[in-house]
Amino acid sequence: MSCCVELQESTIYITYENSKKIIRSLIDYIKEKNPHWRWVNNENLLDCCENDNFIKVMEELGYAIYDDIDNDAYKIDYMCNEKLGDDDNIFRVLASFISNGYIELINDDGCRWRYVFNEGEMKEVYPKIIWE
Repeated sequence: MSCCVELQESTIYITYENSKKIIRSLIDYIKEKNPHWRWVNNENLLDCCENDNFIKVMEELGYAIYDDIDNDAYKIDYMCNEKLGDDDNIFRVLASFISNGYIELINDDGCRWRYVFNEGEMKEVYPKIIWE
């Protein structure tokens, strides 16, 4: 899927400790598998990881985050990209470091779905809409 997408809501967070684990995991994953994720530049992503800049790492992956100091975590603020890339594959790689919750998205055709995170796994879930 590579259509225009907006983030509707996000209930997940990434602890500071897990942000470090994500950085290490991404370095290993990129060097080992050299993924071809749409809209992600592996060289830029590795540079952000090697500079230990988690905010830039997430921006390179297409998501702006903010520092939630009260909870010692990062939260997603909005999507940086206009188009959906390989977000589902990326979030499956990162799922074990993300809190239980979801990211809800909607595309320009009105299709809605969530990436639901539960116990270290991510599932893509679509709603059933019932008109009365």
